[in-house]
Amino acid sequence: MRLSSKKFMLIITLLLGLFSVSLTSIAQDYSLTEVSDGIYSYGNGFIQTGIVVSDDGVAVLDPMNSAHAELTLQAIQDMTDQPIRYVIPNRDEKVENRVKTGMSREQENE
Repeated sequence: MRLSSKKFMLIITLLLGLFSVSLTSIAQDYSLTEVSDGIYSYGNGFIQTGIVVSDDGVAVLDPMNSAHAELTLQAIQDMTDQPIRYVIPNRDEKVENRVKTGMSREQENE
């Protein structure tokens, strides 16, 4: 499936509103749910991240905190080989950079 750039950005904008919870939580019972074709929700019911997968790559909406970002990255890598093209954070630049580069917290601190 191929989304047009305009439709892709509209979906991102809509999902950003849905997944903009600004709370943090310890990871428990995480799951990946396909909301619509190529659109996923990843989280534990308390915190959620939106993921949009298209032929052009992956957009991650609000990777939350460091621990959640690492779990989200692993879920994306398990789901698709598409590169992460967009990360739309709601708070932490370090988390955004970690998701973009695929770097763990340990690697970042080396």
